[in-house]
Amino acid sequence: MHLRAPWIAVLIAISLTGCSGKDSSGPTATPSPSIETATATSAPPSPSVSATPGEPRVQITGMFRGEPPAGSQPAPLTRSLAPRPESAFAPWDGTTSVIYDTATNRQFDIGYASLVVFSPDSARAAWIAGTSTAAATVMNLATGEVRTYAEGTNVGFLDERRLAVYQASTSTWKVFDLDTGQLSADQSLRSGQAQPGFPSYPPSPAGYYWQFVPDPSTALPRGWAGKNDFRLIEIATGETALRFDAVFAAPAGPGEIVVATTLEGVMTNIFVVNVQTGRAEFISRTRYGQGPNWPLSATARYVLWTDNFCYSEGIDQQGRVQLFDRAARTQTDVDDGTPPAADRYARLTPGNLIAWGSFGASALIDPVSLAFATVLPEPSPPNRLWSPDFRYASYGLVGGHGGLC
Repeated sequence: MHLRAPWIAVLIAISLTGCSGKDSSGPTATPSPSIETATATSAPPSPSVSATPGEPRVQITGMFRGEPPAGSQPAPLTRSLAPRPESAFAPWDGTTSVIYDTATNRQFDIGYASLVVFSPDSARAAWIAGTSTAAATVMNLATGEVRTYAEGTNVGFLDERRLAVYQASTSTWKVFDLDTGQLSADQSLRSGQAQPGFPSYPPSPAGYYWQFVPDPSTALPRGWAGKNDFRLIEIATGETALRFDAVFAAPAGPGEIVVATTLEGVMTNIFVVNVQTGRAEFISRTRYGQGPNWPLSATARYVLWTDNFCYSEGIDQQGRVQLFDRAARTQTDVDDGTPPAADRYARLTPGNLIAWGSFGASALIDPVSLAFATVLPEPSPPNRLWSPDFRYASYGLVGGHGGLC
């Protein structure tokens, strides 16, 4: 399905702060998020300085540093990715914004517009249909119905029912009810939504947000730290669910987080922690590499990361993507056929596929067969965005940014 409209492009520059690499210039509609746009990861924002909630409800048990007990970590088995097929989608024209439906192989060409963002339930898509200040437009992805809201220069979803539109004239976000089109009675942006439409960093589990303070004595290159004081805060109550020291943490399966312990050189231990009980499940001891963009992700079935990510000095070079099967307790060393310095950025989707590629995945891979399930078209923009369920992907014009490493 193709929808066209004579709109002029809005170039929203999605910057990667603290990263090396040559930046290309382009008009910027609003202050840009500092994220890796696959599912939300890249250079982190400043840690929260708000009032600290109380003591955690439970303590984490079973998490340790140093060498794991003998026999607790499987030897990785190397397997190769299947050959990458051609995309089922038509080549991108390099100009207009397009939404790709990977379930039906349909594409929605929405003309000249900003990069499309998706609602938390993956039911709607939104964009700015104009040059610098233009109407915020929302599409129902199931029906194709399109509705316009107030004018602005950027747009994002706060939740399934509220849309935020950035208005540069007042430097504020205005919040609208998606069903009525009227201003919402609740104009607040909750913690982690300073840039609506884009995920926070580090990514947090549903119903929670992170509050973290880095230890400056453990500072790593490009703005991260080997030790951070993490608090997982419950949004509904404001209470601290868990508190721990780690180099990184992210969502895992339902009611779980994945944690990488404080660095010992480049080494860290990965655990999956139950939020309610605090019980930690050991996954693997591995090399972290150089922060801040380490792609550690997890679901109830798998844990995925890149060994020694972004490290390229001497012989201690970046390793390959590692896939841990939690049920079978097996670890796969994924050979993608590229040299050690390649951009090996991959994350797990909620449906247990591997989203492969930086600044928004360019392909989805089946973790069992290592065959490609979905391949997006060429040429590829510098940024791609996916819906939370990874059914829909969007292409569009954006500004440049530095690299992950």
